[in-house]
Amino acid sequence: MCYINSTASIITLNWTNVHVTEISRTDGSSAHFYVDDIVFTPPPCIVTIPDVNFKSYLVNNTAK
Repeated sequence: MCYINSTASIITLNWTNVHVTEISRTDGSSAHFYVDDIVFTPPPCIVTIPDVNFKSYLVNNTAK
């Protein structure tokens, strides 16, 4: 069981065999979220490549 007292907390969970999560609120109510309903969108990644030639190579490289 994991208790969180701040909305800014970062939680790392092992989702093996987890089907539903339950969040208990401070007012005593709870919320249930099924794992299949949780949508995770990773934050964007910004990469700065200062070398113009190398950047051009990477952008124009069609290898997969």
